[in-house]
Amino acid sequence: MKFKILIWIVITQILCLNISGIDVANHSFESPDVIDYENFGGNITDGWWFVTSGGIAQKHGGLVSGNVPDGEQCSFLGWSTGIGNHDLIQNIPGPTINSDGSQNTPGSTTPFEPGKKYTITWWEKQANGTGSLTNRILITNRDAGMGVWNEVVLSSTHEVNISADGFATKSLDFTPVGRTNRIAFRLTGLQGALAIDNISIVSASSNNWSFEMGTYHAWTVSGDCWGGAPVTTNFEDWFFGTMNTKGRFYANSRVGGELAVGTLQSRNFTLEENYGVAFLIGGYSRGGTGPGTDYNYVTLNLAKDDTELARVYAPGMTPKMEWSCLWTNIAFGKEVYVKAVDDAAGTAYAWFDVDAFVLASPFNGFESGSFGGWKKSGTAFGNEPSDNDTGAGIGGWNSNYYALSLSGGEIATGSLRSENFTYPTNSYVQFLIGGYSHGGSGLGTNYNYVTLNLANDDSELDRKYAPGTTATMSTSVLIAASSYYGREVYIEVIDDCANGTFAWLSVDEFKIIIPEPGFLWIIVLIPPFLKGGRGIFYGLLS
Repeated sequence: MKFKILIWIVITQILCLNISGIDVANHSFESPDVIDYENFGGNITDGWWFVTSGGIAQKHGGLVSGNVPDGEQCSFLGWSTGIGNHDLIQNIPGPTINSDGSQNTPGSTTPFEPGKKYTITWWEKQANGTGSLTNRILITNRDAGMGVWNEVVLSSTHEVNISADGFATKSLDFTPVGRTNRIAFRLTGLQGALAIDNISIVSASSNNWSFEMGTYHAWTVSGDCWGGAPVTTNFEDWFFGTMNTKGRFYANSRVGGELAVGTLQSRNFTLEENYGVAFLIGGYSRGGTGPGTDYNYVTLNLAKDDTELARVYAPGMTPKMEWSCLWTNIAFGKEVYVKAVDDAAGTAYAWFDVDAFVLASPFNGFESGSFGGWKKSGTAFGNEPSDNDTGAGIGGWNSNYYALSLSGGEIATGSLRSENFTYPTNSYVQFLIGGYSHGGSGLGTNYNYVTLNLANDDSELDRKYAPGTTATMSTSVLIAASSYYGREVYIEVIDDCANGTFAWLSVDEFKIIIPEPGFLWIIVLIPPFLKGGRGIFYGLLS
């Protein structure tokens, strides 16, 4: 028989946990002495590019106060006391075009793709002394020389000192036109200064769902609570716990102050069947430290008419972020968007934070790096899926992530319940399972199992226990009778063993399998008096 395997796969062009970007060496200037850049057009007395450390300039001291935006150690600062250009330059290699039209990509550097549109973003702060400046960010095809530039004039502010909280985010879209491109920050004119930090280059089509560009590129911002850019964990220096962010940046609605309100709205995207939007969310939803759902939430909306399809509130007890998921089968196959709404105008506990938006499904093998598509209870499975053997010799999972009830400790218990899905005709659910089911290393079926349940009354349709003798996962299946075809069902993974050893299970790679019709050969013997004594064989397609 043939089998059709339906595996729900994350749409990579929408995911932004790992932005497909271009390598900009020393992009946040955490390495001193202009490493990886060329420094043109000045000297130590009339203009130079150099590094600041801890907010204090190494040269021409006193120009920077406070910490720099991205990283605690270094940023760049340019200083000009005379007329002339002062360029900070880095060359970005592109592919080498061979005579036969093929391409060779250089080393480990991610190359530009000629003809593809990119966005460069950066943080800047300027100060003028006398005269006026025409500072620029420049991007050119090096092979064509320095004369043809994409450029944007950096708007200047008239301040003597440059402070970290005064940095603004800027961006420029451009299309590479040759094999090697050059980016340059140019300080020109009379006396003045220019501080640059956090340079990022990504595809212009990036949805920036994890804010790792350090800007709100691809998001529509309204109101003033979100500030001019995402923040790093240094922003919440009063909170001594772990914020649980992903990457360097996240969106925080306290930037504009407790009283400020506003929204962040993503670009539109199409939500595939059996997918939701998982994300990290923390902060407050009641205007106080207690639980409640009056304010501060994230919604999933229909793009064509802004209808709200699903809503998740901030947890309400802590700024530490936790995984949540926007899910509704009404959204499957529709063009939608997500929106983070701060509508709390209080003076305390009136803000929240979000990060790491990603598409997730019960059928993507936990590859979103979250429990998106699953509802977690108890503490057994920890905060997120595991990506290693935890020193217990666990093996057999597929790709990067799997769910492990040992993450919360041997004695911890808990469950994962998938979102509801329609059980297809002539199908079954296949998955990987490992671990123990007897509170010991021997066979037994007292604890730790996976079930298939009917959604409308939670009745159990099938159950499979952990294998009980090994930490390595193996294949198992859940099957429902034909009377449940087309019904709403869900999967539940349960650790109910509180013993101190051999008290956990692991699962991965859930998928729906539908057998396809095969060929069934039927042999029909025709009596000799009908066909001249010959036997005829007929192949019938089942």
